[in-house]
Amino acid sequence: MASPAAFVNKVHERIPLLDWDPQYAERPERYPTAYRFPKKSSKDPMKQILHSYFPMQAEKDTRVFGGLDAALRGNMFQKLSPRYTEYLKPFLSVFPFIELQAAHAMSNLIDAVDAPELHNGYAHQMIDEFRHANIQQNLARYYMEHYVDPWGFNNNNLMNVTTPVGAIGRQFAEAFTAGDAVTGSSIFLQVVGETAFTNVLFVANPSEAAANGDIALPSVFLSVQSDEARHINNGFATLALALENPDNHRLIERDLRYAFWILHTAVDGIMSVILEYGDESRRPDKPAYYELWKRWVYDDYYRTYLLPLEKYGIRIPSDLIQEIWERFMVKDWHHKMAIELSAMWMFNSWRFEPLNERDFEWFEKKYPGWYSKYGNYWENYRRLSVPGPGQSPPCLAGIGHVLPYTCYTCLEPVAIREELQIAEHNGRVYTYCSDTCRWVHETTLNDPVPMVRLAPPEARMFTETHAGQSLEEALRSSGLVRSDGQTLVAQPHLLFDDKYMWRLEHLPNIELSSQLDALTRMTPEERARAVDEYRKGITFH
Repeated sequence: MASPAAFVNKVHERIPLLDWDPQYAERPERYPTAYRFPKKSSKDPMKQILHSYFPMQAEKDTRVFGGLDAALRGNMFQKLSPRYTEYLKPFLSVFPFIELQAAHAMSNLIDAVDAPELHNGYAHQMIDEFRHANIQQNLARYYMEHYVDPWGFNNNNLMNVTTPVGAIGRQFAEAFTAGDAVTGSSIFLQVVGETAFTNVLFVANPSEAAANGDIALPSVFLSVQSDEARHINNGFATLALALENPDNHRLIERDLRYAFWILHTAVDGIMSVILEYGDESRRPDKPAYYELWKRWVYDDYYRTYLLPLEKYGIRIPSDLIQEIWERFMVKDWHHKMAIELSAMWMFNSWRFEPLNERDFEWFEKKYPGWYSKYGNYWENYRRLSVPGPGQSPPCLAGIGHVLPYTCYTCLEPVAIREELQIAEHNGRVYTYCSDTCRWVHETTLNDPVPMVRLAPPEARMFTETHAGQSLEEALRSSGLVRSDGQTLVAQPHLLFDDKYMWRLEHLPNIELSSQLDALTRMTPEERARAVDEYRKGITFH
């Protein structure tokens, strides 16, 4: 009897025999790409076949659902941290959609890359992504059924469409399929996204959840992470095939720069807030986000994976690595992001609890001088978090915060205010958080096969979508009002008694306006003054 390895090898050798070139018609280019691949068979080192794949995945699912059942029987919902669980609402609103987009991306690659063995790897990854979407959506339902406040879990797919944080996750996912097929589906998703950032998403986040009393999220997302080695292999095999054609080198350099920056803004911008500001345990050995980033992104990805590409003549975006490190360590980007997200609490789907003295102590230990810069804001946020007579919500209470511009490219708030960039295209002014985001937008306007296609502002930016609506209309149309027709889904605290809940009647009667249209209507001099004023930053009092 042949050994299992011999059987796998024999079956895998037949895969190229299933490929053919049609003689009766031209093969259509359904998903265009500027990449050109050599006519040769690229090897799939994983040699995965469905005969062994399905039993393995079935066993994983059995363990996932067994873990969820065990968590429930062990009264997990009596022990977990409500603060951290609230941060899972935006996380689980975007990730099932991300997984479905990744599945779609594999069909793009099968069409764009003529390599039968790689098609086999892509097909397995497509099945993986559907499995991930299913167990993640089931996890959102699980929290909805058992967590004390189901709002934000019960309509998580809607929150992916209507909220500012949902928009950040959505543009991240749509990038897989909204441009050049190889750029989005391989370089962005596999080579950078799954290779560089999934440890932060699927290892650090479950670890933090476990430290906060949650064993359900680790059961699901560590199972997801167990498939990522196969996806990383698909990306590396596709990249190796692309490297064989020197005409692809410029595209690889462009796409690595684009993908690394956009994934940094999306993943680091949200996960740094979840992992640092969502934690309630404040255990002594809790790492800061920059420590996780140095370990998994800088050491394991940049130094081990990216730098060796230089021997093939590829210029690596080392300047972005340095810039991102300075964003964490010098410019306090993620601390400013936390402030911007907390200020926009009513437009999102979760409860953003005020920080307390234990939090202040931890931040001061990890980031000396943190309290002197941000303590006033968080003290006032806590003071204003419960509605009272004549009291405005924290973001509108005159404590020094001014709602930020939104970056058109990455959809993050322009949190490092001194780096605001603007540019005019086709008679309209756009705002950006950085030179790189501005470069991404301008590059997409000029390339015949753009690396990504960005939707118009009205379809992707909250202030542009709801321009001309009252605050109440915007919240209602976004699904951010609970079933009683008055209470907001999000709250700036973790007090569950109805008397502490913010309602529409507590909000001022204001009209939302388009930030981009306002800048466009200004004279050049007025626009320059507005930009200079924004770049001065904000002082909390």
